[in-house]
Amino acid sequence: MASPPLRRFLWLYPLANGGAYIAFLPLLTLIVPLRAAEIGGAGKVALLSETLAAGVLMATVANILAGMASDRTRARFGTRLPWLWIGLAASWIGYGPDWCWPRGT
Repeated sequence: MASPPLRRFLWLYPLANGGAYIAFLPLLTLIVPLRAAEIGGAGKVALLSETLAAGVLMATVANILAGMASDRTRARFGTRLPWLWIGLAASWIGYGPDWCWPRGT
């Protein structure tokens, strides 16, 4: 049987996973298609599919490289916490303020 601290963690894990879906779902279903329509005009569907394919490719490569770097860091220093902070900062930068992505008129 799992210890009490582990049981508490096991309940937090699905909550964090649900929070991630809630955070990214509006981005993928509302904001990205609207932005593709705004930028792409008549070619909005092609632009949207190419953008999402590039995002999947970049996420796949980034996850593999980050995992490899995290494993090496854990072997040397015994913790993966710096990589969690780096990932959080990269997420914040990725969302960026509106002035980073100028809109067409």
